[in-house]
Amino acid sequence: MKRQMNSVEIYDYLEQVCINSQDEFRLQELMRIVLDNKKREVQRGNELNATEYWCLEQILKIQNHYIDAYKQMKAGKYYKGWCSLERCEIEIFFLSKHKEIGARFHLSFIENQVMKYQKLFPYKYFFSTEFLQKEIRCSICDKVITPRNKCKHKLGQIYKGELCNRKISGLEILGIALVTNPAHKYAVAFARSDSGDENDNYDYSVVGYLIERLISPFDKWDYVTETKRHPHSRYNQLGRNDPCPCGSGKKYKKCCLLQEGVLRPHIEFYFSNPPPKELLHVEYTKSR
Repeated sequence: MKRQMNSVEIYDYLEQVCINSQDEFRLQELMRIVLDNKKREVQRGNELNATEYWCLEQILKIQNHYIDAYKQMKAGKYYKGWCSLERCEIEIFFLSKHKEIGARFHLSFIENQVMKYQKLFPYKYFFSTEFLQKEIRCSICDKVITPRNKCKHKLGQIYKGELCNRKISGLEILGIALVTNPAHKYAVAFARSDSGDENDNYDYSVVGYLIERLISPFDKWDYVTETKRHPHSRYNQLGRNDPCPCGSGKKYKKCCLLQEGVLRPHIEFYFSNPPPKELLHVEYTKSR
């Protein structure tokens, strides 16, 4: 990669990220070039160009987080992959305030795929923390912000190639709640063992089934959720008088045991780049 690239050349490279996604060195070098160019425009006092390079930086962050999420899930590190997907969502939100999220640079593709990945994860409960913020400062001018003492910088705007936000210090935790619709998706509720160690007992089989069959992070895929009969052999541990595993509330013997199988949720995946035939088979998640 060239040591110097202008914004047009960088945009062209970012459009080919689906081809260049495996070259980590080039993507890291590209980030260095973007940051160097942004710094140069700031030194020149060119706010417009500095903002343009901030947008390029955000696009590259989104692409890198998405590629990292794919690699983490491929390696079986599902929570780390989940956190990278969350970073994608956050960066897309900030970028959308200053640039249209469209098909260019695969941004709309990434945005849609992130949401679909998140729906497949088994996480249902998250921690939400209430804080007392003792000191709030502007990230641009470092001025202390109070209801009566504000600075000239507007939250969410870009100044000298940086996004204006708030720096919080002196936090005091007031309370922690368990929620299903968190502000921060990385705050997943994990169980702890008697020794105090954190246990990840979540069932990632659905995400694992999908990621094993993707060749590239930019392979297109989709899915539909329906219900199908699962074989009774999967429920040999249940007695006839136990609750039916379909969730109807009836006894097993008076519900699905009378049918050819147990009615359970089923996910059907569709791949634009079909995986090998030996991977195209039905798999069942853990019985519940």
